[in-house]
Amino acid sequence: MQLFGPPRVTSGGFAETTAQHKFGGLYITNAVVSGLLGSAVTSNLVNNLPSILVFISGAQAGGVPEFLRAPFLFGALAGADLGPNLTPVGALSTMLWLVIVRRRGLEVSAWDFFRIGALVAPLTLLAAGALIAMSFR
Repeated sequence: MQLFGPPRVTSGGFAETTAQHKFGGLYITNAVVSGLLGSAVTSNLVNNLPSILVFISGAQAGGVPEFLRAPFLFGALAGADLGPNLTPVGALSTMLWLVIVRRRGLEVSAWDFFRIGALVAPLTLLAAGALIAMSFR
């Protein structure tokens, strides 16, 4: 079994090695998952906008092989969008929403937000990751 070899052109029209062809589905799934989880975690730590900017610039600077760049970035975008639903500081929109809700008299604590986010965020990340990975197969 030849894993590495000269590039060949597939029906999709792009050049790839034999290893990329044989294990492409696994590579794509790993790229989606790493982008998704990496940006979801960093979005909760710093904020979703700086997080996704770091992921985009890192992928474009050569940190991700070209044939995996699109799946990785789609995963990273989904992670930066859905991941901040775990904590109230993950996205500016969440912080603004909490301010508006509190002004209207409804008290939502950070703990309440985290409890609901701990249920919702992993499920939405799992669904988004599966759909993104399937769309690249």
